[in-house]
Amino acid sequence: MSYLINRNPPARPICLHAICQFTATKFSTDQIFNMKDIKFDQNSLNIHNFCSILEKHNSIKDLNYCPYKENPLDESGCALTNGVYIDSTKQKEVSNTINALHSLGLFERKNKEIRLTNLGLKFANSEINSETFLSIFKESILKNGLMIGLLGQIYIENKKSFKTEDIYVGYPNTGKEYVTYNDERIIISSGSEKDSNTRTKSCLLAWGTWLNFFYPIDLKNSQIADKRNYVLQKNRNRRDYLIDEFPFFIFENEFITEKPLDYNNLTKLTRALRENNQQNIRKVTLEVEPKIKNRRLALLHSLNDAYKKNRLLNIKNLIIKMKSFPDQFIVDDKNFEDIMFEEIKIGFAAGIPFRVIDDLNVKPLCGLNMQELNLNAPYEILKIIKHILS
Repeated sequence: MSYLINRNPPARPICLHAICQFTATKFSTDQIFNMKDIKFDQNSLNIHNFCSILEKHNSIKDLNYCPYKENPLDESGCALTNGVYIDSTKQKEVSNTINALHSLGLFERKNKEIRLTNLGLKFANSEINSETFLSIFKESILKNGLMIGLLGQIYIENKKSFKTEDIYVGYPNTGKEYVTYNDERIIISSGSEKDSNTRTKSCLLAWGTWLNFFYPIDLKNSQIADKRNYVLQKNRNRRDYLIDEFPFFIFENEFITEKPLDYNNLTKLTRALRENNQQNIRKVTLEVEPKIKNRRLALLHSLNDAYKKNRLLNIKNLIIKMKSFPDQFIVDDKNFEDIMFEEIKIGFAAGIPFRVIDDLNVKPLCGLNMQELNLNAPYEILKIIKHILS
């Protein structure tokens, strides 16, 4: 199942290479492991044995440490995974890293079961920045639905440069979608927060810069090594980018995004809401969350259907059909149509970007791996969507 990347450490390809090497040393591609198995453990073989960017401590002999840890003596050891001695409930880093590796096709995650893929093994066996390394990494990031969505936004603009603030990465913000709860009108929270959007975008921009798809404008006259060193910096805050070796072929030939978001991840983690009055917002949003997933799934199926048939998707016609199933799709009846015109933007998060043709029609630029998208989707919802598209 594919998740939204929500933290920064996976942005560094060298770190991803090291974790693949470490994993390949411990496990074969047919062995299942869990998150704890790849977390840093200073008392056994760990990722430091494979990391090429460790720094040497100024005064402690033989102490090499992760450059992205503020404290060289931090027992968590690695910014990519953290360590086995960290509170077991705090597994955000390792979980996010595994999610990223799954979305790249280097790992395969099925709930708590994880394994290294054949592609991940090939990546582990390659030399950093060799032709094989770069080829595999390019293949990997072009599996990722979020990356395809970001590239789609850049492609649609048809410019030689772009500003990062003009790109949105995350779940659609539907505006004011109300539910009445205890005689109070509450706005549900179904869109990505600003900080989440920023972290995810930063990761995708780093991947693209490493492969020279684009790079910060002030690095125009720099060697590719300098551009990659920028990716390895602790802070990356450039906002103006130039297009270079952009993968235009994605949108100019037949292309299927292999790792779109799956059904369970078509909404953010509602249980972690932090807004003011969060208790009521969380409760109400959790109650309507299935409808949000259902309608986003229906939109993605419709976009993919239009792509396969080489036709436009008329959003208005789709909305009319979906209104026949209010219990499955509608949260706020009064605003449903306006909301759906915003929800269609889920295509960019899932990996099926589209071009707006006019006020009613859009044209998808690629297709989706429906097997991945439909993971965990209720059979009855899939049946209804099939009826809508027939």
